[in-house]
This record gives sequence, C-alpha cells and structure tokens, in this order.
Amino acid sequence: MSEAEITVVWIVGLAALSWFLFIRPRRRMMARQQDLLGALSNGDQVITVAGMYGTIVGLDGDEVRLEIAPDVVVRVARRAIAGRVGVPPAETADAPDAPEPTD
Repeated sequence: MSEAEITVVWIVGLAALSWFLFIRPRRRMMARQQDLLGALSNGDQVITVAGMYGTIVGLDGDEVRLEIAPDVVVRVARRAIAGRVGVPPAETADAPDAPEPTD
C-alpha cells in the first residue's frame, strides 16, 4: 500500500472511532431523554436539571407544573426534567431472590 492509501485508512479509522465513542452514545442519550419527556404524566415524581425535586401536577405542551412543597407549584420547561425519581428498577425474571434473614 502506498502512503496515500495508509493515510486514507487512518482517517477513515479515526472517523469510525469518533462515531462510536462520541456521536452514537450522544444520540442514544438524546433518544432516551425524548422518550422520558414524552412519557411524563401527572403524579410522576421527577428531578429537574437544576436539582429540584417535585411531583407533576400539570402538563401543558412544553410547560410542566411541579409541586415542590405542599401548595407550592412552580412552572418549568418540559426539557428541564432530568429524570424520574422513585421508579423501581426493572426486575428480571431470572434474578436470584435475596436470601431471607436468619435470627
């Protein structure tokens, strides 16, 4: 192989590596966030990107109303929701049961 071909192979290899290390994971993360935002409903306990915990009491387009304390409701942008809180992890059928405590 000539030096030009080797250079092209290196460039293609670096482009593929950057795709798998940076672009692909970012797209997956964005897709998961879009799924989360689309599945929000009243009563969900969430955390915002600012670290504020609350319960959703209203959804209106791009606006979410969070109750952060009794009778204290704030408006936040839907995209400011970072995740759900208190959602139990998915249980797998083949996961071993925890041993029962003995006295």
